[in-house]
Amino acid sequence: MMNSIDLSHFYGYYPITHWKYKFALLKSGFSNYDSVKEKFQNELFDMREEDYINMLKAEIHFTYFQIIETLFELIFALEKRDDRNLWYYLSIPNWRRNYKRIQSIANGNVGFFYENVDIGESNTIPFLRYILFYLLEPSISKLELENNLETFKRGIIIFAQDFSERDDYNAYKHSLRLYQASINLTFLPHGNYLPNFTMSSKNTFRYLGKDNDNRLLSIVKSFDPDRDLRMADFCYKLIWNIINIRKCYFYNVEHVKIFYFHEIDLNSLNSTDFDLVKFTTPINWERKRNG
Repeated sequence: MMNSIDLSHFYGYYPITHWKYKFALLKSGFSNYDSVKEKFQNELFDMREEDYINMLKAEIHFTYFQIIETLFELIFALEKRDDRNLWYYLSIPNWRRNYKRIQSIANGNVGFFYENVDIGESNTIPFLRYILFYLLEPSISKLELENNLETFKRGIIIFAQDFSERDDYNAYKHSLRLYQASINLTFLPHGNYLPNFTMSSKNTFRYLGKDNDNRLLSIVKSFDPDRDLRMADFCYKLIWNIINIRKCYFYNVEHVKIFYFHEIDLNSLNSTDFDLVKFTTPINWERKRNG
């Protein structure tokens, strides 16, 4: 005989602080390395400082991709308008379809955010508000609410654009087939010996890929761990609202902290001290067999 279960208990146990603790741990290890390196050097055999720092920066970058994916899975599950059973829809995602939708959002296709959701008693709200605040009546002005939703929408598009360029993330999670290395590049215009663009970065990944003609490519992509941390914190707060507001309705929790975003400077969160670039170089490669 099968046991019945109320899937809404998911809200009571969802480990939302997992993201907060993980980013805090990574940031602390990165920012406070000088105070802990002696301990690590004693405990880790043949530890190289540069490798340790690179590992932390890489984990910050790729955990940022993981939290973005979590946010989108939540959003797509909420489209079912069956929030009590959110755990079910999260557990059976159509990930191929979802990846295509994220790419579409990256291109600015966010019309579904403005579809009306029936909340009862002949009242409707846009899906964008439904995601972020559910049935809650936010204790802010109408203008502040509109600015919250606009910031949310803009942030979602940025997250989608970041996640759509995830070939380095795939190289990381599938057998760690990439490496980090500092680069110094100078680009010369054709017929000119004076450089018109230079680039130097310690935060880059190098990995292999193929183009549409099946040619092997060497790919170099830069990243900014400080920017990743800022954007990840914004993403975490969005997820916090999604889960904890519904927790009040489905798990008998009276009071939870609610985040508002109308005073957030998204341009500042998304800024970098250098241009993030990605460039590819075709490789002349011939397979050589052993023996």
